[in-house]
Amino acid sequence: MPLAGEVLLHRRLARAFALVWTLVLVMGAVAWLHSDMVLVNLPGFLQSELVRFGRPLAAVIYLLIGAVRPLVLLPASIYVIAGGMLFSPPVAAVLAISGINVGAWVGYGLASWWMPAHGKPQLLSVNWLTYLREKALPAVFAMRLAALPFDLVSIGCGLARVGWRPYALGTLFGALPSLLIILFVMGALNDAGHRYMFLGAALLVVIATVISMRRAGSGR
Repeated sequence: MPLAGEVLLHRRLARAFALVWTLVLVMGAVAWLHSDMVLVNLPGFLQSELVRFGRPLAAVIYLLIGAVRPLVLLPASIYVIAGGMLFSPPVAAVLAISGINVGAWVGYGLASWWMPAHGKPQLLSVNWLTYLREKALPAVFAMRLAALPFDLVSIGCGLARVGWRPYALGTLFGALPSLLIILFVMGALNDAGHRYMFLGAALLVVIATVISMRRAGSGR
């Protein structure tokens, strides 16, 4: 059991982080409202800004953006589309998968760190908490496959203290089909030769993951 002083320090740090994060988001929102940028143009803006650094450095910056993406509320779909516009389809797939998963770990980790300072999550029902913890892998996989709001799932799983390993695996395989489909569309627009590769990869991932999860469930 943590000491009372440690709990108090944790709570203060969590509140300080929440305050700073809120201030940053408010300033960002104000700057956004005073700019001419619209959400649909954001992928093109990211692409035009990153391409100036050259492909190798742009790849590193793209991954860093993926890590902080949940903190600035950048939609995962826009992040993936920007990668598809900036890089060739195979490179975009590797970078987007990596960035999306790192961002998912960040959102999950921050929520897991925040929760002990504020007790049990009140927005999640007891039945849903129990299901998430006992059936973490299929539950996370289903939510990712259904393309529920990406960061809300990450935060919810962190608040529910879902095990990291099933969360990471469920996120990796569950988000992969929709991610590949987005890149498939981007690749089809830019290079028709990649379209079947990405569509086939997405279907194979879905089929293989569903079969393996059904076998694991029947073996219990």
